[in-house]
Amino acid sequence: MAAAKSDKDDKSDEKKKGGKKKLVIIVLPVLLLAGAAAYFLVLSPKPAQATSAKAKAAAAKALAALPPVLVSGPSVTTNLSDGHVVEASVQLSFIHGTLPATVTAVSAQMKSAMIQALAAWTYPALLAPSGRTKLKAELIADLNAILATQPTKEKILNLYFTNFIMQ
Repeated sequence: MAAAKSDKDDKSDEKKKGGKKKLVIIVLPVLLLAGAAAYFLVLSPKPAQATSAKAKAAAAKALAALPPVLVSGPSVTTNLSDGHVVEASVQLSFIHGTLPATVTAVSAQMKSAMIQALAAWTYPALLAPSGRTKLKAELIADLNAILATQPTKEKILNLYFTNFIMQ
């Protein structure tokens, strides 16, 4: 009976050892995986600058693909410096996809700038196409200077005369 009891003790010891081995075999990989996950999620350095630079480049590329926004600008009728009268209406082209909300806020300033610019020109100077091209460049610069004072800092890309009558 003592021999039978010692056989049972040996078998229970083997089962206990086998149970501990199984536990170690299961728990050790779980702990290793948990440690690796903690490292990658918490402790690893974040490539935030690289992703933000990539995101900025992607956003710029997406904006470049958008068509420019056209907005009706002010329409003015004024005297030229030599006594002739000019009437001009413009369309303003803004950077891709931006919403030109400040145009309405500064429309009076823009109209005043257009009147001042036109009043400095003469009838023969504006009669030539090169004169209207120079006037266009002058108006873009003047109107962008007005828009630069606004918080949104929108910028006019181009200006199109939709009506230009001189008498």
